[in-house]
Amino acid sequence: MILRDISPSPHLSAFVQCFRIVEFDFSSFRSTPVKFYPPKPETVLHFWLEGECGIEYVDQPAVSYRNAVLVCQQTKAFRRSTPPKIRNFQVVFTATALHQLFGWHPAELVNQHIGGDAIFGSQLAFVEEKLLEARSHRDMIAVAEEFVTQLISKRKKDPAHIDSIIIEMRSGTQDVDYLARKFGRSLKQFRRTFCAATGVNPKTYQRVVRFNRAYNLRNRFSQLDWLTVALHCGYYDYMHLSKDFQEFTGMTPAQFDAIEKTSPEAASGLSAQLYKSRWGGNVPFLLPQR
Repeated sequence: MILRDISPSPHLSAFVQCFRIVEFDFSSFRSTPVKFYPPKPETVLHFWLEGECGIEYVDQPAVSYRNAVLVCQQTKAFRRSTPPKIRNFQVVFTATALHQLFGWHPAELVNQHIGGDAIFGSQLAFVEEKLLEARSHRDMIAVAEEFVTQLISKRKKDPAHIDSIIIEMRSGTQDVDYLARKFGRSLKQFRRTFCAATGVNPKTYQRVVRFNRAYNLRNRFSQLDWLTVALHCGYYDYMHLSKDFQEFTGMTPAQFDAIEKTSPEAASGLSAQLYKSRWGGNVPFLLPQR
């Protein structure tokens, strides 16, 4: 069982957050675990190198995807089912990458799953073939970096100059008014620029970031109570955190946590190590360093 996030080469970091390799084999399990995904601050191109995935939102029928699928910025949860054996390679783009690469207004893509060919064209089949032929994870990364480099060479837009602001948003809880002043624009102009580059307004993106921090922290330290998680991630109190859980997942924190305990990474015993790297923050003061 493998689930790894790998940083890109420095010259790609403005477009790619990381490359992710997922290899699970649940053939010996009674049933294949299903993943319920909360919103995350990321847009991901999935290459399904074996099998297919089924995507289902609460208010929509399930749709199956083979090969490559682009999962755009999400503001609501979805359910993903897979075959017992999973081989999946992911390109996790930065928040402004699609706007820079294709010149689109990403708001049209929020909460969408789109077949990769419709976005990236016929070259995607060639990339997928190379990934299938790769003899190692290092070779797969090389294939993906060449693919992204080609995309960058044809990009439609220059950087929106908000990437440094987004990095700051992902690492803290700064007020949106403060970030607008730091960007050198009025709040209205900042919102317009941010939405044009990412597809969502800065307050929504900030809420997704904060929610994701709470999700990662809870999975990293399952012994923490929800109030401690809330306060450590910038929420006023438990009810403030619970409101985001209800809006983003339709569940209470406890209900979603119960489902998370049946996820593929939990079933394969990878949760602790995975979320140790994804949490990335300081250890809460109530816990000993380890």
